[in-house]
Amino acid sequence: LAGINVLRTYEPITDPEVLDVFWKKKIFVLNSVYLNAHTDVGAIPGKMAPVMHHPAVLMWVVGNEWNYNGFYQKLSMDAAKNLLKGAARKVRATDNSRPIATVFGSVPPAWLLQFVGDDIDAWGINQYKELSFGGLFDQLAGLPTGKPFFLSEYGADAFNTPANKEDQPAQATAVGSLTKELVAHSSVNGGVCLGGILFEFADEWWKAGNPE
Repeated sequence: LAGINVLRTYEPITDPEVLDVFWKKKIFVLNSVYLNAHTDVGAIPGKMAPVMHHPAVLMWVVGNEWNYNGFYQKLSMDAAKNLLKGAARKVRATDNSRPIATVFGSVPPAWLLQFVGDDIDAWGINQYKELSFGGLFDQLAGLPTGKPFFLSEYGADAFNTPANKEDQPAQATAVGSLTKELVAHSSVNGGVCLGGILFEFADEWWKAGNPE
């Protein structure tokens, strides 16, 4: 009923039976195969191999907000961008039949898009802007790249901080407003954005402390 046709993972799905469940529901998967610099890029093919030929895998994903977390090892930007290219090339050498995406926190600078070049086929943008994305889509349209973008994280949680209580109606208002704006700027309507992925199925209230 929600019209969901794709999801993004934060760890690789390596079990074909799990992908079978999504495929039966006509849901594609952006399968993240490299997120943490603690893992050698040489391990990437082993993560891909069990599901490489599964039709549910739409793209392979390298990194999540790596400009903020340095591939979860606090790497410098210089080291992180080089690691991105190396990991993406390892993915390409293993499977050149699917696009490779990376997920960036906010809008990537022009110099980075040029540096990465064709090693990345699509850029995911994690963006939280309350009730509107503001000038985000104009910013993306103005970047010097032919690569597509998608909203890899967007939305709002269900906790109203000023009121200190759960507020699902406010969450629904925010998510609805953002989704309508995204659709208006989507590629099917001549826009710059492929689509968007709501964050997330778990509220993660524990990140704020004791849920009691």
